[in-house]
Amino acid sequence: MSIRHLVATLVSLALSAGIAHAQQPSTAPPPFPALEGFAFWPSAQVKALVDKLAAANERGVATAVERFGDSGSFKVFVERRAPGDFAPEAHVFIDDLLYVQDGEARLLYGGAIEGGQDRGNGEIRGGRIVDGKSQTIAAGDLFFLPAGMPHQIMVAPGKHVYILAIKATNAKAAAK
Repeated sequence: MSIRHLVATLVSLALSAGIAHAQQPSTAPPPFPALEGFAFWPSAQVKALVDKLAAANERGVATAVERFGDSGSFKVFVERRAPGDFAPEAHVFIDDLLYVQDGEARLLYGGAIEGGQDRGNGEIRGGRIVDGKSQTIAAGDLFFLPAGMPHQIMVAPGKHVYILAIKATNAKAAAK
């Protein structure tokens, strides 16, 4: 067996194992990789991740996420949301900076979460937002949600939205 054939076989086996693993239902997303030193994601790699997220949505995953990394003070990931009304949420200690890469959705923000559950980690999820404001978000939009602000993303039937998210610890909120 030639080295070339051996390498091709090993790559094929590794890819097959990765695909089989990716198709298994997961109870929790994998941890964020540590961001230490310079990090670079070429456009081809980002495009491949976006295609992977679309495939996950087609398999019935409502919110498909790829985690780029965690620096210790912020986390970066991209997500693709399929049609649906996603649960309201608020992050007591985390600011969100979100960039819409593609698609469109409706963002409900502000007001208060009624009937949400505190997960004990500074995250409040579920219930409904009362007295919030509504904003259509679309490709190219950038928006900031400060720590503690309730928000909910709703994607209309036949639509999707890709969002690049940067979640950073709000030092003022964390110090309280």
